[in-house]
Amino acid sequence: MSNLFLRASRLVSGRESSTSAAASLKTVLEKELDSIRAAGTWKVERVITSPQAAAIQVQEKEGKILNFCANNYLGLSVSIPHLAVAITETTACFIRRDLMKPKL
Repeated sequence: MSNLFLRASRLVSGRESSTSAAASLKTVLEKELDSIRAAGTWKVERVITSPQAAAIQVQEKEGKILNFCANNYLGLSVSIPHLAVAITETTACFIRRDLMKPKL
């Protein structure tokens, strides 16, 4: 992984042409991703096809599965209409309050 940082620092500092640095960085990243896949630690994200809730539907799977990502397993997603309105109103209130503060 240190090779990755070395290549990136050369690209940023201009010590390597941007084309060759980008190609080298791409090669290093591809090798790193291949090693993650080979180790069995690559995570494939599922595409959620239903509103966020404790139980959701995803592509390529029949029925519902439990949702433990972010805070949505608590049912606190904006797919609940009254919650979405409350979030919007609260955010607007804080923005207005912040805009009214004197700038130092």
